Amino acid sequence: MELDHAELQEMLANDPYMLLVDVRDEEEFDAGHIPGAGNMSVDDIVDCLFD
Repeated sequence: MELDHAELQEMLANDPYMLLVDVRDEEEFDAGHIPGAGNMSVDDIVDCLFD
């Protein structure tokens, strides 16, 4: 799914339950991310799915 900045801001503003998850690794996330975003790398997500 690809969104532009305005679409993302509208979605976050209109849904108080929306959770934005940044799937990059921790180093990339720490270098810069959208305020309020959570971080869980793709590798961690895959590990959870197959546990």
